[in-house]
Amino acid sequence: MSMVLTVHPEGFAAAELKLMGVSKGAPKAISEAINRGLTAGQTFAVKRIRERYNATAAGLKSGFRMKKASWEAMGGELAARGPMLKVDVFSPSVRGGRMSKRKGYIAQSVSVMIIRGNRRVLNPDARGRGGFMTPRGVKERRQDSRYPIYPVMTIGIPYMFGKLEIFEGTQKRIDEITDKRLEHNINRLLGGGGSWSGGGKE
Repeated sequence: MSMVLTVHPEGFAAAELKLMGVSKGAPKAISEAINRGLTAGQTFAVKRIRERYNATAAGLKSGFRMKKASWEAMGGELAARGPMLKVDVFSPSVRGGRMSKRKGYIAQSVSVMIIRGNRRVLNPDARGRGGFMTPRGVKERRQDSRYPIYPVMTIGIPYMFGKLEIFEGTQKRIDEITDKRLEHNINRLLGGGGSWSGGGKE
């Protein structure tokens, strides 16, 4: 599964016209602006996702892939890809599962907060099927027998990114920063006699 936002190279005709007299002016200005927009979009998406979901910023960034624009290919895209995440990404909490001199054995209780403010308990049922903590993370039995055990999976980054307000908000942020940076780049190139400090080919 994947969710992709694309910045198409079309729609920059006005910028190309303004920079006709500057050597490679349009590719420089447009590609750098698009890449600034994509980076800002990723930052925005991660921030908005974390407002709703209890996931780390590093864990979320690993699920995004950015295809940057270059002087030769001025389109770009921001994509959220990947399978469902292990529940371990959402900081599971474990209580019990040990001996107490006063109370005897305290049954283990594993819980996880995927959506902020909504903690879910993963305790096994009466037949032992359900979630429990191991040295290699939270596992579960899906059958009555003791083995095999499996990692507990939950939602994926594309699902979180695809929430309407986050997906559309990210597109708006990309467009906003791209337009703002493009105007800045055009003014720099025209006002500075074609000088450029925005880097070379991406």
